[in-house]
Parts: sequence; structure tokens; C-alpha cells
Amino acid sequence: MIKLTAVIITAVLVMLTPVFADALDGECTHENGEVKTREPTCATYYGKYFECPDCGFIEWINGYGPLPHTFDEYYEREATCTEDAHVDAHCSVCDQIVLYSSSYGTALGHLWTLNGEELVCSRCGDTKPVSECEHDYSEGY
Repeated sequence: MIKLTAVIITAVLVMLTPVFADALDGECTHENGEVKTREPTCATYYGKYFECPDCGFIEWINGYGPLPHTFDEYYEREATCTEDAHVDAHCSVCDQIVLYSSSYGTALGHLWTLNGEELVCSRCGDTKPVSECEHDYSEGY
């Protein structure tokens, strides 16, 4: 009986050691923490979690990944000089516009024309100095 009591006391002390050690080191013991619930959305994780308001510690008890988006509108985006053609969609739950399908047409690339000391893209109007171009325009083009 004495050996069993010693084993039980040792086990309790081992289990409590981290709590006492945290308190002695000045670290938070999370004693003011509480279990909270986050409702499901498509933008954030949801489920039950423990949060300590003193130190900001959060530990998920049963967390789940975000729900799928609920799309209500689709926007076909044509290829531009710098972006591939793709489809974006609007989520009616979180009000975000997200990429719905990856590219189905490659970016067109700029069509540079010389205009004095700068190059101008005839498609989008972007400009850049001739000095940034790999071609030699010193004698025209």
C-alpha cells in the first residue's frame, strides 16, 4: 500500500510540475483562459478552441478548415499584357473575389513602340525608358 501511494503522489507531482514551473518562471498559467466557439465560414477556421486573454495563447480543441466558397457570379478575365486569361468568382458568403479557374490563355506581352526617349506599349499604355530595353535604339528602329 505504501508503494502504491508513493507512485500516485509521484504521478500527481509529475503532472503538476509544468504548471508550477510556468508559475515560478513568470510565464502565463492560462488560468483566465476559456473555451470558445467560432462559427463556420469560408474565410476562417472554425470549431472549439481554448484562448487565454492574458497572453494570447490559442489551442484548437476540434478545429476544422474553412468551408468551401459559395459562388454567385463569375467574371471572365481576358489576357492582358502581363496576366493570363482566367475566370474569377464572387463568393456570396465572404464577399471576396477569388480565382475560380487557372489560366486558359497566356499573357499577350507588351507591344513596345519608340516614342522619343521612352517605349510605350500600344496595348496597355505602360511606359519605360529606352535605357531599360535590351535593344539598341540609338539609330532608330
